[in-house]
Amino acid sequence: AKNWIRNPGLAETFEAVGLDNDHAVARAKELLRSVIQDSGELWEAEALLRKLKETDPKFDYRIMYDNQTGRPIGLVYTTKIMRDAFVRFGRIISLDAMLRQYNSLHWPYIGPVILDEEWQIVPVCEMLVISESHAAYAFAMNFLFELEPQMKSQVHVVFSDCGLTDNFLDLIGLSRETTQLFWDHWHLLNKVWPEFFGIT
Repeated sequence: AKNWIRNPGLAETFEAVGLDNDHAVARAKELLRSVIQDSGELWEAEALLRKLKETDPKFDYRIMYDNQTGRPIGLVYTTKIMRDAFVRFGRIISLDAMLRQYNSLHWPYIGPVILDEEWQIVPVCEMLVISESHAAYAFAMNFLFELEPQMKSQVHVVFSDCGLTDNFLDLIGLSRETTQLFWDHWHLLNKVWPEFFGIT
């Protein structure tokens, strides 16, 4: 995993192309794809994750593969603390990807979170993917439901950014009768309301 961050020449490449244009975004995806799919470093990371799973049965991970090419496109993992938080407080989930322009690697990071008894944010799993999509969100949530199947009937509220639609509930097998999808407070205040009603 450290090699993903310390890939030789990665920082120089980011500086050279700049990260505020479409070409840079495409290049960043190509770099991540090459690290995950061509360098063999993903398999080194998987060896580490496999050993972690052997030492802690509550730790788990999955690799997401492209349906057409069969090549890896993402990695999700959870720990004992994350899983326990999901079981205790997972009736309300917040889903929002940290878009590439807001994180240090400039690749989509997906971390479904809950609020614990002290109103602290706790991630219930973490995922690094080549591109943000409904399928990636669904992969992360279905991974959690695979590990904790009793939670599928316990999740009643999903807060999300404006990118997710009710169809997302179908992808993760949640009933629209018992689970509601809402836009989260931040996006309502900072995106939806200003666009519809103006800044003031």
